[in-house]
Amino acid sequence: MNKTNWLKTLVSNNNNELSNFYGVFEEDSYIKNALTELNDEKSKLLIPLLEDGSNSFFAIWSIHPDRELEQQPIVWIECEANPISVCAKNFDDFLSLLPYGGMLHNLFSKVDFYLMEERPENKYINLSAQELQQIISNCETEFPYMKEFNLKLKDELGIVPTENPFATFLDAFDSEPDFYNWSDN
Repeated sequence: MNKTNWLKTLVSNNNNELSNFYGVFEEDSYIKNALTELNDEKSKLLIPLLEDGSNSFFAIWSIHPDRELEQQPIVWIECEANPISVCAKNFDDFLSLLPYGGMLHNLFSKVDFYLMEERPENKYINLSAQELQQIISNCETEFPYMKEFNLKLKDELGIVPTENPFATFLDAFDSEPDFYNWSDN
């Protein structure tokens, strides 16, 4: 099953919304507006997915010519360009982050501070499993269709929410090329 199309269909069936995100699939204007310094060749390697109301968004970064689209890393481009980084190694990892909904922005910001301060022990990303589960529960309460989304994610794709979004983010950050430097050159 093409998981990108699965997500597009699900989002379009929910009035183009998913929690605090809106579908912007393949709308190149997002890339050009957010990353004005990118040349056309680099812009073609980014495929927009979802945007939050602040013009921060996720995009597929098709940097690896030998990988299928859904095996490419996903980048998070924050409206003020901070953080601007790889956030998932592939589409499955990205889908496992979505149950955290609009709180993803806050979680990624915590990781950004954590990395800027050279990974201080027990600082910024030390949320407990219960606190992380509560974020998912709060998202499902605020956006009732997220409960259905999470069930479909599990039943139709076999993907469950990541137990630790920080670990997913850092795994991508540590194993993929540096998106910030790539986009800045």
